[in-house]
Amino acid sequence: MTIPIRKVHNSLAARLGIGIIPFVVVVFVVSLGLLFKWSREMLRQEAVERADRMLANTSLRVGGFLNEVQTVTDNMMWQIDENLTPDSLLAYTQRVVQLNPGVSSCSITMEPDFFSQDGHYFSAFSYRKGDSVITVREKPYDYYNKVWYKKAYEADEPVWTDPYDDNDGGPSSKSEWMSSYSVPIKDDQGTTIGIMATDLSLKRLSMAISEEVPYEHSYCMMLGQEGHYFVHTDTTKLVRKTIFDDLDPREHPDIIALGHEMVARNSGFMEVNFDGDDCLVFYKPLAHTPWSIALI
Repeated sequence: MTIPIRKVHNSLAARLGIGIIPFVVVVFVVSLGLLFKWSREMLRQEAVERADRMLANTSLRVGGFLNEVQTVTDNMMWQIDENLTPDSLLAYTQRVVQLNPGVSSCSITMEPDFFSQDGHYFSAFSYRKGDSVITVREKPYDYYNKVWYKKAYEADEPVWTDPYDDNDGGPSSKSEWMSSYSVPIKDDQGTTIGIMATDLSLKRLSMAISEEVPYEHSYCMMLGQEGHYFVHTDTTKLVRKTIFDDLDPREHPDIIALGHEMVARNSGFMEVNFDGDDCLVFYKPLAHTPWSIALI
């Protein structure tokens, strides 16, 4: 029996179609998957680069903010050396606060009996109150064991203190978390005769850090040299809590690793799970301070 040529061709085309279509489908699916993966990686890379730029910009902005405090304090030191009188020291603290909006308050505290004619204690203090600057000679209390005095005295060099509650016993203190840039005042022999401390409000610092974030669900945090939270969206954690508190190392090794990286003043980014949410965390140290900042 003779098979018609057209029937043979149709049968061959059908078999070819049956063989090619699965191949085409597989190629299409694989190509689509590769395109999706490539697009996802491109979007991720773009997000990483954008977040990294934002953290760098935030770090520069905060660094400039801190540098302003350091510069005005350092520039005042030569005037203090040339005019060590009670009235002059009161005027210097007032000038620092008046001329620098980023400064919350300023004190110049001398060693015991430095101005013996004026008593055992002497501390000139100026602070911002609304639109005014109040300048006083502080009433006697134990200045010398306060963190803003003791830390710079013991280090024998300028230091930034970790934030502390300014409502700590001084007659002119106020209930506000502060950080101080404290600088030893030296005599001609290099002996420390007092401390100048220029104060920065933690609230103001937090506003500077949280001013701009790249994504709706992103936020910034800042850690101190022992892992204490200085800036965080959860205000119950501020200062009193560290990043290591209340964590089971078996359940949260990623957060503990992040804490160690930041305390060690390293830079980088890692994936961390915060409260059930997978997050990318970018972190880097703040120049000229013992602190680190992160964008989550």
